[in-house]
Amino acid sequence: MVQVMSNYRNGKWAGQILSQSREDGLWGNFHSLSSLCSRQSCTTEQAIRRLYFLGYTADDDVIQVVLKRMEQCIKGECDINSYPKRHTTGRSLKS
Repeated sequence: MVQVMSNYRNGKWAGQILSQSREDGLWGNFHSLSSLCSRQSCTTEQAIRRLYFLGYTADDDVIQVVLKRMEQCIKGECDINSYPKRHTTGRSLKS
């Protein structure tokens, strides 16, 4: 099974996903619920889920970039996306 997964890690599908990442190592918005427009081809959430099923783990550099960004967001050092989060009342969570 491990051999099969390593074949997928280096295969066409993984290559396509990795080639869509931005310079900062993320893919578009973090998740589809935070999308301002539906034209985004792949969200970061979708990309890391797909990479996981292709054999990537938290030990891989490409996943480490995402985990570091998530940690920064939890610590309040940056937003997940470039616009403030809102709840259903329309008020910013930062207010």
